[in-house]
Amino acid sequence: MDWTVVQKYQKKSEYEIFRSQYRDCTIYDSKARDAAEAVDGSIPMAETKEKIEDYYRRAEVRILTSPSEEECIRRYEETIAAMEEMGLLELEAYEQLQYRAAKEKLS
Repeated sequence: MDWTVVQKYQKKSEYEIFRSQYRDCTIYDSKARDAAEAVDGSIPMAETKEKIEDYYRRAEVRILTSPSEEECIRRYEETIAAMEEMGLLELEAYEQLQYRAAKEKLS
């Protein structure tokens, strides 16, 4: 899987080059996602988000330094399972609602 990050502010010529190189990729605009973080200043899920991000930050090193592909996959799956127990699915659902609200505000 090829993940390419497109810079938020890109010259039109750079964007066109990117589009021609990655014709089969779906390109997402981050404006609504960025706005979603500011929709609700209280962020009820902030503690859950912080806990999950901190956990992943530490687990990521273990995943990336796995001695084999099989071990990497096992560690990754364990990490995701642990994050789900911490509330990852609820956090994702909340962020999707925030994203939709932000997208509507930008319309």
